[in-house]
Amino acid sequence: MEQDLRKLFDTKEFPKKELPENHIEEFEQKLQKQAPQKTSWLRLVARIAASVAILITVGYFVLNASKDQPTLLQKQVAEIEQTYLKQINQEWNTFINIANDPELVERYKGRLNELQQDYDKISVQFNKEPNSILILEELIANLQKRLELLKNIQEHIQELNQKKKSNETIYL
Repeated sequence: MEQDLRKLFDTKEFPKKELPENHIEEFEQKLQKQAPQKTSWLRLVARIAASVAILITVGYFVLNASKDQPTLLQKQVAEIEQTYLKQINQEWNTFINIANDPELVERYKGRLNELQQDYDKISVQFNKEPNSILILEELIANLQKRLELLKNIQEHIQELNQKKKSNETIYL
């Protein structure tokens, strides 16, 4: 069944047509008009580099914009933190004004510094995982411990002052 296809079309049904003389030239011109323009290798590399630079720039700004904006939880924690720190500072200043024993002040100052260091570590963890309830509870518990410590100190100082007024001898 092998046949030459050209012979199939050499019949009367398919008369052979002659092409115009300039047909090949016209066809090549049409192809050149429709063909995409050849771009140089440097142009292609420059386009790719520009696209990558734009993507990196946009990505950088999008990521930094989301990092700079604190979440609602972080805003609320910052407000709670400010409230506690304000109370802690007020209590500490009151304690320093009342306390007559420098050793007692230094001992409690050391304890507060330890709690502050713990708080700083927990705060770093919270910044890494701002939606962790456990870390948030640790932050608040630390602030509460500091405030409680200062209130206990003041109560102790007030008791000492009352006992001094009544001329009782107190041994620590």
